[in-house]
Amino acid sequence: STASLSLYAGAYTHAFRCLESFGVLGAPPESEMGELARLVALLESPVFAPMRLRLLQPKAYPDLLRALYALLMLLPQGSAFKALRMRLRSVPALELLALDGGTDAKVPSRAPRRSPPAAP
Repeated sequence: STASLSLYAGAYTHAFRCLESFGVLGAPPESEMGELARLVALLESPVFAPMRLRLLQPKAYPDLLRALYALLMLLPQGSAFKALRMRLRSVPALELLALDGGTDAKVPSRAPRRSPPAAP
């Protein structure tokens, strides 16, 4: 499919737009759903290892994440959905927050510990 070729070529914006078009056109036909599930299996192959490593840099490749989340949203909740969801769970969460808000995410600081009151 066009989305798989786009992901392989690193054209992540194009891949996202292809997958997004399914949402605009309505639910993908059953034949396309099978192709989407095969795409998830292909993404787990060694050929796509460089793409998977780019998931560790979400700020540098935001459309890669958008494309993979679009793919996730199109899939029925089956084995392909579970495999892709598990893969996306490994993306650094704070980086994702920074993408959404447009600002740098900061790790929440802990409240300062209070000393126990002094004994009288």
